[in-house]
Amino acid sequence: ILEEKWDKISHGLLKHANKSDELEPDITHIKHKMISKGDITMVNGVQDSVTLVKNKLKDDVCDNNLPQEAMKNNVTKIAKSPLGEFNGNSVMHSKGSYITPIQEFYKGTNIFITGGTGFLGKLLIEKLLYSCPHINMIYMLVRNKKGQSVESRAQEIFQDQLFDLFNVAATVRFDEKLEIAIQTNIQGTRDLMILCRDCRNIKVVIHVSTAYSHCYQNEIKEEFYDVPMTSDKAVKVVEALDGKILNNITPLLLGKWPNTYTYTKAIAEDAVRTYGKSLPVGIFRPSIVVSTKKEPTAGWIDNLYGPTGALVAVGIGMIRTLILNKNAVADLVPSDMTVNALISSAWDVYNRKRCGEEDIPIYNYVSSKENPIKWDEYIKMNSKHCWNVPFCRSVWTVFFIPCRLPIIFKFYTFFLHTFPAFIIDAVLYSIGQKPRLLKTYEKLQKFSSMVSYFTTRQWKFSNSNIQQLWKKLSPEDRLIYDFDFNNLQWDDYFRDTIIGVRTYILKEDPKTVPQAKRRIYR
Repeated sequence: ILEEKWDKISHGLLKHANKSDELEPDITHIKHKMISKGDITMVNGVQDSVTLVKNKLKDDVCDNNLPQEAMKNNVTKIAKSPLGEFNGNSVMHSKGSYITPIQEFYKGTNIFITGGTGFLGKLLIEKLLYSCPHINMIYMLVRNKKGQSVESRAQEIFQDQLFDLFNVAATVRFDEKLEIAIQTNIQGTRDLMILCRDCRNIKVVIHVSTAYSHCYQNEIKEEFYDVPMTSDKAVKVVEALDGKILNNITPLLLGKWPNTYTYTKAIAEDAVRTYGKSLPVGIFRPSIVVSTKKEPTAGWIDNLYGPTGALVAVGIGMIRTLILNKNAVADLVPSDMTVNALISSAWDVYNRKRCGEEDIPIYNYVSSKENPIKWDEYIKMNSKHCWNVPFCRSVWTVFFIPCRLPIIFKFYTFFLHTFPAFIIDAVLYSIGQKPRLLKTYEKLQKFSSMVSYFTTRQWKFSNSNIQQLWKKLSPEDRLIYDFDFNNLQWDDYFRDTIIGVRTYILKEDPKTVPQAKRRIYR
């Protein structure tokens, strides 16, 4: 079956060279079919050969002097050859299969992942499974949560439509109690570094932080910064103080940090610096991680954190205004590109240590350096796509006014949120139904207050380590582990995001788009 599919794809590329995107469903079908059988080597060959063909076609089409027959020969050669034939950095094994430098790095490794049940963790596992066919074993650290057993939580990962050591575990709630945030983000990281010291054959350790761990700085470089207390002291504070007392003094402890998330992530980095001195360790700092660009499918998302939550609320007509500086840059990074950079950073840390580098490398993965987009553009693009692909659950048309001044925001909030909610709740109460909109807007108000720190400020990030890492990748690895923002088209990306939110968050069938359009245009 696989050979027949490959023949179809190869033939289709030659026959419909300018419509190779139409073959993507076949490629995706093969990938998921073969992953379920445990055979992914051929899938990689199909996926990457097709990508090479498409890229070659783009180059050849631009070359007006290239004869048609020569172009066909080029395409045929790539389509019928295994990945890696065109670059000396690739490695050929005894079975005749080619693997890239990054795949060679992961060959035979045992990978331990914390936070594997989270959004980024699931994407990391999915990418490793199908892009690194020679991995020996992946281990996950999973705990009981909200009445779910370890087994059921682990099983849920592989029931998702998605489908050496990475510390992706963290609590990402901005308003998490400091006690929980310290235990998860700081103590968990410190204990993991201590554990790694006892792993004599450890190859590399990557700690996932956030680009906003030191957000009180206007300029954030790829370096360590001073923290208010060490990780050991932070753990002792939790052990010594009662939970109520800790909650009361939290604002005093936070100081320059806006929330417990960024505060504890900053101290966690210091734990890596302190306990990871003798380890081949690196720190990976992504900015605002949002839906996927293309892998495993465009627009995939499974949570309502940050901009995604606001996008849904605006799309269904619930949020009409937010505190936001429309001229500030929205530093968003697609989650699949983030995972690609994360996987590549482990390879880079290993090579750096082999060359004798002693400093712990830090990677700021941000979009604002190569491909910045302002919040104003973000609003306009998403509003357009919300009208083109509306949500069935919308309660009002898409209408949004950004506001930078808190006093003006209160005025807008009253007339656009509170007053309409009061009227509707009054009607609901009068007909014997339970009022609910005012409570909903109270939650939205809390959300707005939490994110306003990040939607009204502008940061200057440096990302030289990320830029150098991209230059080090072989052409084949750049295709498989693409994290370059220069090729990202934001408008197309946001269109796919709206479709993804509709499909994976709201669970709305694509066939209902015409019906939803009729509702909003009435």
